[in-house]
Amino acid sequence: MNIRLIKRAALTATLLLTSVGAHAAIIVQSDAKALTTTNWSQGFSFDKFDATLGTLQSVTLAVNGHLEGTAKAESLDGAPANITLNLQAAVTASIDGGGLGIFSTVANPLSSNNFAATAFDGTIDFGGTSGVTLAGLSADGSNSVVSSSASWLSFFTDVDGLVGGLDTLSLNLSGTGQSSGSGAGNLITQFNTFAAGDWTVTYVYDSVPTPSVPVPASIALLGLGLVGLRRRLIAH
Repeated sequence: MNIRLIKRAALTATLLLTSVGAHAAIIVQSDAKALTTTNWSQGFSFDKFDATLGTLQSVTLAVNGHLEGTAKAESLDGAPANITLNLQAAVTASIDGGGLGIFSTVANPLSSNNFAATAFDGTIDFGGTSGVTLAGLSADGSNSVVSSSASWLSFFTDVDGLVGGLDTLSLNLSGTGQSSGSGAGNLITQFNTFAAGDWTVTYVYDSVPTPSVPVPASIALLGLGLVGLRRRLIAH
């Protein structure tokens, strides 16, 4: 029983020593662009990492893309054909790093659809036996890029932190239509493409917390307690 008391106190001391060391923490910033017709571009801004919080270890840029729309096709071939309609967009998040290049990632939501068309039925109406209209299509995609290189970490860091206000960086989010059709030598296609996107910048850093009780004093008091406990146990 007495040995258990000593072990428990020793474990407490170990936990105290561990808790005052550096630990990983994160900061997350994000924003979004609502669903709209493709071939759009929008600028955003976000804060650099505050170096007074600790040491930046990595930066992750993530992007999500959502796609909706309609795909139409009409085969004018004189023979049957298997038609493929791809409703697709590229949602790109990019940060211009100047001499370092572009820090970017692309999400490619894709809805791929097949249609067996007969020989041209004589009417260009995206229907009948040689045409098709596919409405209510949708798809999602995501991607990310991460860096822990010293040059990029320096680029994302505000050395003096909140002094004078945190520096900011610019981010561009764009949605480009990339829909396509294939399968017939003579093919008419039409696409209505809408895309939405969101981005997230995540800082992972090492932070050294400030203890509520001065570390040397707290450990010293615990050490004295252990010595006193040992003496009492020996006396008994």
